[in-house]
Amino acid sequence: AYREQIVAQAEGEASRFEKLLEEYAKAPEVTRERLYIEAMESVLEGSSKVMVDVEGGNNLMYLPLDQLMRRRADPNQQMNLSDALPPEKSQELADDEPVRRLR
Repeated sequence: AYREQIVAQAEGEASRFEKLLEEYAKAPEVTRERLYIEAMESVLEGSSKVMVDVEGGNNLMYLPLDQLMRRRADPNQQMNLSDALPPEKSQELADDEPVRRLR
């Protein structure tokens, strides 16, 4: 039974690889990008923190998703961005230029 299970698993993986190879032959760049994104999603799916690199700047933004989600669970509690940041980061944010809206 164990041998049959291993053989079936190997055949399934080989079949998936062959399908992926066909897609790669059609559009290599798209397939590479998709594989990269899938790998990153798999690696980072359990993370509760997001780091955002700002192009052309030396700042790295930190989004504490765990704290934001905790506050989201209590809709009666209002939240400011400074509440989610450590005190020294809140002061840095207050000292920086006004934040641009992305929408």
